[in-house]
Amino acid sequence: MASTEFSDIVGRIRRYDLFIGGRLREARLNRRWTQDKLAQALGVSFQSVQRYERGASVGAGRLIVAANALDVSILSLMRDSVDAGGAPLKDGAARDDVRAALSQEAAETARLLDGLAEPELRRCVLEIVRRLAA
Repeated sequence: MASTEFSDIVGRIRRYDLFIGGRLREARLNRRWTQDKLAQALGVSFQSVQRYERGASVGAGRLIVAANALDVSILSLMRDSVDAGGAPLKDGAARDDVRAALSQEAAETARLLDGLAEPELRRCVLEIVRRLAA
């Protein structure tokens, strides 16, 4: 592997980590949680949460625990950094590129569901959609 190619990969990984850290912070703030409260839920120090939010790599297991604690999906923490199939977006790919692959109704439903501030209401609406789709 060429040095330039390796450097590009490292740069991409760093951008993903920064993005996910920002989404983690956003989800925490939406819950009106302090870094300390999230740290307790994750079993880490609040300094670790600070590092995650500033772009330190978060392990997959810890990211799953964080998503569950914050009552968000893993993909919502990664939204705009991965495509609908979970593959990393190429540099410069925009949110609209991902949503363009969805039907107009699916994109609107996702946007509206994301806008529901109350976690219990969000879960209820999601359950209704699941039952309708079954």
